Amino acid sequence: RILEAQRLLHCSKSPLVHITQDEINASNEQQITLLQQTKLYHISQRTAALTIGRGMLTLNNSSAVDVTSQRLPVPFVYFGGRLSSTNAAINLQNYPDGSLIQIEYVQWPSFHNGTAAALRLPKRPSTHLERLHQYLRAFVSRSNSEANGQSAELSSLRSSYASLSSSIESSGRDFADKDESPISVTWISYNKPKRPSCQHAGFLMALGLLGHLKVLDIPRIIEYFKENHEFTTVGLLIGLGASYIGTMDSNISTALSIHLPSVHPQTTINLDLPSNVRIAASIGLGLLYATTCNRRMVEVLIQQIGQVIGTDDKHTRRESFSLASGIALGFVTLSHGNHCPGLSDLQVESQLAQYIHGSDSSYAFSNSGTFSGSTTSGSKASEGDLGSSNKSNPLMSSMHSWNAVALE
Repeated sequence: RILEAQRLLHCSKSPLVHITQDEINASNEQQITLLQQTKLYHISQRTAALTIGRGMLTLNNSSAVDVTSQRLPVPFVYFGGRLSSTNAAINLQNYPDGSLIQIEYVQWPSFHNGTAAALRLPKRPSTHLERLHQYLRAFVSRSNSEANGQSAELSSLRSSYASLSSSIESSGRDFADKDESPISVTWISYNKPKRPSCQHAGFLMALGLLGHLKVLDIPRIIEYFKENHEFTTVGLLIGLGASYIGTMDSNISTALSIHLPSVHPQTTINLDLPSNVRIAASIGLGLLYATTCNRRMVEVLIQQIGQVIGTDDKHTRRESFSLASGIALGFVTLSHGNHCPGLSDLQVESQLAQYIHGSDSSYAFSNSGTFSGSTTSGSKASEGDLGSSNKSNPLMSSMHSWNAVALE
């Protein structure tokens, strides 16, 4: 079955495009060409999905990759095809409506192809200090929920947790342990192409998901940002957040925050950043501050859910930005339920409910996560009355993210 799955997920072969004789007889030459492109387009959508499936199948299966002297092998994603009748090669050039294929259509599959290839590598092993930090954080979180944050024992645990967090931060990026990642900065540079590419951007994100981007120092991170390549920036922002998940590292926080104008003081100049970069920075910050209930991050992310981020593809980008902010908010408050320390006055649940139901209603959550509310005069969101219309509301997904991961 594994061999069959590998065969099905192979993306470098040229697929066959089947056109029947009846279809040929019923069409002129221009219609036949459009029919070929339409069928090839649908096949290419399947091809684009193969890279994600391959990443899941080969996760942490890297016995054949030498990370000291070899480049990481990355298979080629082929979007062309061959006619079954003549075996002639055809290239994907048009959408089904006849318009030309844009370069963006193949960029994201290339990004995911690089991610899938790098996910074959082993995870970075946790050091003893990190494991102790994670255990103590989980214990404090559980005790906080059980004791409602009031006991003297819990106060002592919080002090120990804060002390250990400071110790980890002061001990340096690698936590002063010897069982570090087999991935080195030299090897990452060895795999870097001469020109920025979507494939290498996905490679960087995968390294971050596996915890290996801790080997990058700040000057090298800045070098990547200076390339001004949108996909590389996206991959690096999410990867850094994943590698430093829950640590609140100040240097990484600064690197992520400069790509998110919501974190900047209002007096600063508004940077013209691509929407995808802002979305990735939101997810990265959510990971970096995961389970910390950091008040500043919670305030920023709640504000972002109702914020307009630009004029390019306003509604599509707005939906993605709101969803990313909601997911990040869920990360920051993860595992704390209704007992996030220091956040009770923010009324997070009521603000999220207001985004869904509009400024004319005020809702509250019960402990079971169900709604109850009454009609009052509410404040307006950043984009006006978000709930005044019964049209589809893109913020519902953000609310589900919060309800699923933070309130259960």
